[in-house]
Formats: sequence, C-alpha cells, structure tokens
Amino acid sequence: MSSKGKGESGRPPEGALANATIWGRRAVLTAVLLFFGGVWVAAAVYNVNELRKGALAAAGHYGEAGMVTVSGTVGIGKSRYCSGSFRSFDGSTSVSAKVEISGGCAPGVQKAARLVRGNDGGMFVGDEKDVAWTPGARGWFGELGLSLLFGGPVLLVCLGILKMIWDSIRRRPSSGDAGEATPG
Repeated sequence: MSSKGKGESGRPPEGALANATIWGRRAVLTAVLLFFGGVWVAAAVYNVNELRKGALAAAGHYGEAGMVTVSGTVGIGKSRYCSGSFRSFDGSTSVSAKVEISGGCAPGVQKAARLVRGNDGGMFVGDEKDVAWTPGARGWFGELGLSLLFGGPVLLVCLGILKMIWDSIRRRPSSGDAGEATPG
C-alpha cells in the first residue's frame, strides 16, 4: 500500500523530483536576472542623469557660468580630450578642466562655458574631471548613442528571458496531472 502522492518506495515520483529541481533552477535564474536588471536600471538612471547635466550645460542651463581658455589636447590615442582652464564670472572658481567644445580644440581659444563638477566615483564611475561645456557642444550626444546601443539590447535580452521563465511557470502541469496513473 502506498501513501497518496508517493511511489512504492515512499519517495516522490520521478516527475515531481525533476519538477522541483527545475523550479529551483528557475528561481535562481530569476533572482540572478532580477539582480542584474536592477543594476542595469540603476546604471541607466545614473547615465541619464549625467547625460542630462551635459546637455543642459551645453544649452546654458546647468553648471557654474564662466569663461574657459583652451590649452590644448591631452591624452594618448583615442583617449585624447580637449583641456583648458575655467574661471567663473565672479572669480570664485578657477580650475583646470576637460573642455567640451564645438569646432576644434585650438589652444588659446576663449569661450563662455558652464562648469559641471566631476564626481569622485561612487556606485558608478562617472567623469572624474570637471568639465567645461561650451554652447552647442555635443559630447553628451555620443554618450547617449552608446548608452542606447549597448544598454537597450541587454535590457531586451533580460526581459525576454524573464518572459520565457514566467511563461513556462504558467504552463506547468497541476499537481493532479503529475502523479502516477490511477487504475481505471
């Protein structure tokens, strides 16, 4: 005589054990995807905020107003950027800064600019240097393209995998379907 839901040896039937293992794997996979999805959302919010600062500064609506004097290009290879010194209009701030400028990076050029302070790190690595944004600078636009190019597909893949997991959960057989066949 066997008890209800158990095989003759007193252990759960093979199908139930396999289902429990699959459910455990799905739970772990779902937790991992939710973790990485959460990190992705936090990084996306951070990036959008940084892009917003650059776009607003280039439009003259964010950052400390002043003048920037371009000193030249610094860096090596593709890591080169325009550099200069920024001085606020009231004279309270005078710093060396990365310069986002429309046109070329010609030494000696002076332009009105908005200073956006670099952050010293944190949860995500941002621009550690202070950045002087001149009117019409488009440095933020390239970053927006990269964020969409790499961030969008990652989010879509995570959402697709989550949808497959949840669809398989909804299609699982009920407990009455997974047992041994009853003699009829």
